[in-house]
Amino acid sequence: MTNPDPPVHDPSVLAELDQVSVVYPCGIRALTDISLRVHRGDRVALIGRNGAGKSTLLRLLVGTVIPSTGASRIASSPGWGLPDERSFVLSMTVAENLAYFAERDGAPRQAVAALLARVGLAGDAHKAVRNCSAGMRSRLAWARALVANGAHPELLLFDELERALDLDGQRELIGSVASLEPHQAVLWATHRPLQGAAPELFTRVLALDAGRLVFDGPPSSLPPSWVKA
Repeated sequence: MTNPDPPVHDPSVLAELDQVSVVYPCGIRALTDISLRVHRGDRVALIGRNGAGKSTLLRLLVGTVIPSTGASRIASSPGWGLPDERSFVLSMTVAENLAYFAERDGAPRQAVAALLARVGLAGDAHKAVRNCSAGMRSRLAWARALVANGAHPELLLFDELERALDLDGQRELIGSVASLEPHQAVLWATHRPLQGAAPELFTRVLALDAGRLVFDGPPSSLPPSWVKA
């Protein structure tokens, strides 16, 4: 699990990686010497090709991957959104799945109906997840992230939540970033060029290439090769 000591002293810092490298037991080096901080209110697009290390970086912040070297520190329990069928109980309904995670994460049960309405699934609450489209599962993953930390997640992590959607659906879902509270931070991983990921919603971009952080700055400073396909 993520090492909680020493604590994050700056109250604006929600997560910090300090010279972190990750080498999996099979010998694959996923990340090399990553150092970064995520602050309250950050809207971060995490970009890079498939295999660049985006998922590993997010899993470090969730605590399901531990550093091989370096240190990771998390100030609060993050919300985690992954539209993978392994993230849900397929035989349960949309509402039952969200209620399960709400109870697990200390969120009030009455938050379930409100969150389903917020992500556009109120009319599908009683549909089994196995019968849901990819877009519906993406919306459910968004709602699942929002119930974390008692329905008050300070840090939200999304791993290519839009990947199974068409272009309009992708932009609509990514546009949900605009509905977050000002103090909430988000890291949204995508393999799409930034131009296709609603760059106006993000204040910061992290670009990974072969496990190395090659850019960390505002979208306006991103090299053109990373902006367009």
